[in-house]
Amino acid sequence: MFVCISLQVKIEFVESVSLLELKKVLSGKQSGKIPQDAVRALDIVMREMPSLHYTPVGRSFFPFNSQGRPLGEGCEVQFGFYSSVKHSEWKAMLVNIDGKQDDGINKLVHVRVRKERILLFPASV
Repeated sequence: MFVCISLQVKIEFVESVSLLELKKVLSGKQSGKIPQDAVRALDIVMREMPSLHYTPVGRSFFPFNSQGRPLGEGCEVQFGFYSSVKHSEWKAMLVNIDGKQDDGINKLVHVRVRKERILLFPASV
């Protein structure tokens, strides 16, 4: 049974992020700290595509409709991955991708249900 809900979304411009400062620091043309707002922006952009093809849970991604490995007693483990963008000491940006296992299948089911409900009513988003 589905409940029809209506969503009201407000999108607001918060700030712009310049990648030029990051480029200057990484190329050695400017000294100082790595601009963390630029690193966070790159991390958000890099997470966009996996969010379309996998179920995001926190900062991790798990395949849609995948069967986990049974642990017994009605529990199972799901395998996915974690990704993040980081700066290195070698004046370069790195994409860190690690394997992730989660026994919190209830979190995955909850996220899938919420996502399916939102996708059922795209006109209200």
